[in-house]
Amino acid sequence: MRFLRENASAGSRRVCGPRYVQPTENDPIAIHEWPPMNDRFSENHESLEMRKSAGASNTELERFRFEIDEIDNEICSLLEKRFSAVEHVRSAKSAHGQASPIRPAREFAILRRLAGRPDRLVSPELKVRLWRIIMSASTLSQASVTIHMSATIAESVPFRLLIQEHYASFPVMVHQDDGHALACVGADAAGLCIVTPNSSWAGAFLAGEAGEARIMGCLPLVRGAEMPELLILGHGEPEATGQDETILIGKSKLPETSASWQIASGDVYVTSYSGFHLNPDRFNVAPANAANVVRIAGYCSRLAGARP
Repeated sequence: MRFLRENASAGSRRVCGPRYVQPTENDPIAIHEWPPMNDRFSENHESLEMRKSAGASNTELERFRFEIDEIDNEICSLLEKRFSAVEHVRSAKSAHGQASPIRPAREFAILRRLAGRPDRLVSPELKVRLWRIIMSASTLSQASVTIHMSATIAESVPFRLLIQEHYASFPVMVHQDDGHALACVGADAAGLCIVTPNSSWAGAFLAGEAGEARIMGCLPLVRGAEMPELLILGHGEPEATGQDETILIGKSKLPETSASWQIASGDVYVTSYSGFHLNPDRFNVAPANAANVVRIAGYCSRLAGARP
């Protein structure tokens, strides 16, 4: 490469910067510099346009981020209002002597309404997860609620994850078996006990170990298989939701033809029938005697659809 420099006396060409000089008759050797001026001008122009475009994009991006920040602030303000309303609910419950802060039918109605909203971008599964966290925090703000469970459930990772997904930060107390867990929830008006349908809990329940506690829910909340994986016992007031299952227990096997599911729990049978039923004898076809007594163990409701 040859570089030209200004030389007025020699009349040579002036170069102010890198350039591309075409060969001439007097100067057959071309001076090459890259990029050529036209290309460099084009690149500089494109670079400027890109910077302008990037600046516009960044400005637009910042505007959307600001909008998201404002929405987050609004959500926090609404949560503050919701928890303030919960305080009034807590006061009203105390005035009426309601020991358990949990109303299963009310919680189910909220989740069913929200999951059924025709929102385009927020899935029913996400709404159920979010509101379970909110409702769990609301419950703990009203009373101290402990979950009682056997060591068998506590040692199962899938069960623990399922419980945590539903009850978030509820404290847990682990017992050696279902009988001890039921006895604790029987003495704890605000507590919960979680059992598996096929464990030995039903015999202890028939023996009165759970006191006044009854089945008030099941997990998973969204129906997957016919039989739920876990049953939740507590002192929540039973109320019909329109999507109820009545769970009965007894020494005799109840008719399976109309049952949603049935399973043995030790030497006791656990059977679920669709609907909110108050009279267990309508399902008992065995001779009426002390050995064939059938009791309503409680009720549960599940949302239709795939599990979140």
